[in-house]
Amino acid sequence: MLVGGRIAVVGSGPYAACLVEQMEGAVELVQLDAESVVRASGRERISGVDVKTADGTRRIKVNALAFDGPGAPSFELAVQAGASVDFDAQAGYFPRGDADGKLAAGVFFP
Repeated sequence: MLVGGRIAVVGSGPYAACLVEQMEGAVELVQLDAESVVRASGRERISGVDVKTADGTRRIKVNALAFDGPGAPSFELAVQAGASVDFDAQAGYFPRGDADGKLAAGVFFP
């Protein structure tokens, strides 16, 4: 059973590419850049996606939304051990180490 006849695919990573390959021809796919999406809307289920355009914001009607954003390494264990983290919009959160790979007292990253 399909989730709907029109699916917004946000992002262009490997999962989005696989979804497009698997679903192409079965449903209408609306491919969007993550930077253009303002919000998803709906009550009990998604009914539309608002996107930025040159003229403002436009709503695209969809039945489902698939999002493939940047992956993020697991950083929580390093934080629990006392490491600091940085945020990169393209890569997500990652532990901050010094030149020798030291993240915190007794914690090193190769």
